[in-house]
Amino acid sequence: MLLLKRTTASLALCLVMLTGWGGCASVREQIASDIEYILPVQEASPGDIVPFSFRFPSEVKGGWVGFLGRNYRVYPRRDLQRPVYTAFLPVRLQTKPGDYSISCHFELSGRHLPLEERFPFQILPYLNRTPAVPVTARRFKLRDYQQDYRLIVRRLAGADYSAPAMEDFLLPLGGRVVATYGTERLMNRKIRVVLEGIEIEPLLSGSWEVNAAASGAVVLAQNLSMLGNTVVIDHGYSFATLYGHLGEIAVKVGDPVSRGQKLGRAGHTGGAAVGNRLLFQLFVAAVPVNVQKYMDLNVFR
Repeated sequence: MLLLKRTTASLALCLVMLTGWGGCASVREQIASDIEYILPVQEASPGDIVPFSFRFPSEVKGGWVGFLGRNYRVYPRRDLQRPVYTAFLPVRLQTKPGDYSISCHFELSGRHLPLEERFPFQILPYLNRTPAVPVTARRFKLRDYQQDYRLIVRRLAGADYSAPAMEDFLLPLGGRVVATYGTERLMNRKIRVVLEGIEIEPLLSGSWEVNAAASGAVVLAQNLSMLGNTVVIDHGYSFATLYGHLGEIAVKVGDPVSRGQKLGRAGHTGGAAVGNRLLFQLFVAAVPVNVQKYMDLNVFR
């Protein structure tokens, strides 16, 4: 855990140059120095989630975090006694290794304070790449596959995320993981795609019931062209899970679900299906991350 509490020379210069806000520069500098930055790690790999937390003085009313070309919302942590705010930063699978930075921006008393702090951050190479695997799908079409994910991203963009996600994530189906995050495929030996989730093959002698990985609310429950019968659950704090290629759906949009509740049954639906398998994905701020790293692990601690 890296605890940072500082006012750099560049930040102090920025504060001295501020205009249009009551009070002297030294007061503004004091507010800046009272912000605690809690960055557990300073490096990550594609597919990782980077939590970045803050403790604010009362004068700071909110803020956001810039990372890899996007701005991320800061969430109040209702699960902790001391007031802490956290931004959960996903690293896309396609992110190139190298040196990057995390920038923090804050609002003071309801208006934007041009206060910015930057922290160096390193993205490591993704080490689990394997040669593309030829697979046969029913009627795979890349355009429709991309359209399915565009719809999912739109639904996630409109998600409320108000439910506090403070539970471990469960594997939603008993069975064998037959395809992992980052697996490259040649669909019908022609079109290269990368799997940004996992596929689970149910046990022949066991239950094919698919259950919610954690509590939340259903934001999508419908048949999609390539992903088949699909359910997406909003878990709060920008986290969401997807369950694809279901044989049947047992919930509808707007339903609250509890951890372990039945969502449907595993199946073989959709043009991208390659067998009786469940597609399971974890999203953070609509970015798919490496779900296998976060099974049976409370990522909010």
